[in-house]
Amino acid sequence: MVGFLGRNHIYNFKDKKWSYSYGNGECKVSMVITSSSFIHKTYMYLYSYSMPKEVREMVDRIKDCEDIAMNFLAAHLSRKPPVKVPTKYFFDCTGRCKHNLSKKGGWMKERSFCIEFLTRIYGYLPLLYTTSRA
Repeated sequence: MVGFLGRNHIYNFKDKKWSYSYGNGECKVSMVITSSSFIHKTYMYLYSYSMPKEVREMVDRIKDCEDIAMNFLAAHLSRKPPVKVPTKYFFDCTGRCKHNLSKKGGWMKERSFCIEFLTRIYGYLPLLYTTSRA
């Protein structure tokens, strides 16, 4: 996967769980947001027809985490991290986006749940960190 908006997974030692993170300015990323990414069409087919049914049901139920699920699938199949494309532009949705998911309460907790859920489904966490840029 190649994308403009990078995100991370981190391990919370206190709770003994994986968590979702914006990365807090770190250079490393382990996921890219699918709304601003490029991916081979084969991954789209596999997401729709080969991904475990439980994953698609979870995404449909909570109406979130499709990007995390796609990152898991791509990392699992390719055994490679995503590639982040740096940009001098920053997308700021403040005041303009009326219906974004980050406005709903518990959003970060929900995305952390998705990482935990997907790790259980896959039997391991396939996400890999990278500092590579294109």
